[in-house]
Amino acid sequence: MTLRERIQIDLSRNDLGSARTRLVSAFVNSPYNPALAEEIARLSLQMHNPVEAGRWYFCCDSQDEQSAALIQLFSSKTSSGPKQLLSQLPPKLRTTPLDQLPDAVRQRMNDLGSQIAASPSEDPDKPDWLFRFFGIGCLLGTLLIIVAAVIGLGTIAQWLFNRP
Repeated sequence: MTLRERIQIDLSRNDLGSARTRLVSAFVNSPYNPALAEEIARLSLQMHNPVEAGRWYFCCDSQDEQSAALIQLFSSKTSSGPKQLLSQLPPKLRTTPLDQLPDAVRQRMNDLGSQIAASPSEDPDKPDWLFRFFGIGCLLGTLLIIVAAVIGLGTIAQWLFNRP
């Protein structure tokens, strides 16, 4: 049984979740296919998930009347900036060369790249707060383990040597 047949069976059973899972699997495991992305977007919309539909409409050059609004909804709901928006897109889209993308998708990716380039970058010399306290945290964790081990060994020794 082919993947398409399985998807049709899922749809006939009104099992939209399984059909969507199969379509996403096909998208991820095959060369970039904008028609497949559009099919996933329409199915996501049927499942009443407009943000997810916008994610998949971003990946295709759909002429559906609601696609632009759903792409905008996806952009506004899932990201706090262009880098995070890019990370929310399917990996297949992020790794496909721009010249292999449809014009509309290429334009969206170029716009996203321009936004990333224009956004202020973090100072690479300034360490993140997590890295500043990493050494202190490791030291305190090690001391805590040593103290717990000493207390545990003392308790065991007391139990062994103070037996009546």
